[in-house]
Amino acid sequence: MLYALHDATMFVKASKDKEDKWNFEIELIDTYDFTDFKSLKEYADGKDIKSDIFSTLLNNFGVVSSEYGVIKIFDLKIKFKTKEGDF
Repeated sequence: MLYALHDATMFVKASKDKEDKWNFEIELIDTYDFTDFKSLKEYADGKDIKSDIFSTLLNNFGVVSSEYGVIKIFDLKIKFKTKEGDF
């Protein structure tokens, strides 16, 4: 999923409880898809060229796989709650 998440929307709701600790509700919404071919320079960070090449190939393989129906596109919603001290 690392290379499929893009243009995601994140909502964060935070409030303090009676003990003055933070409570968080976090929601991440995106569509799991591979829609655009990427060039090497879009992943290149200059630290590890092998990883950059591999990332580019994986993304572009995902695009082709989506076009042929091997990878199915779906909407994704991740919701979780956490409290101060839990992290």
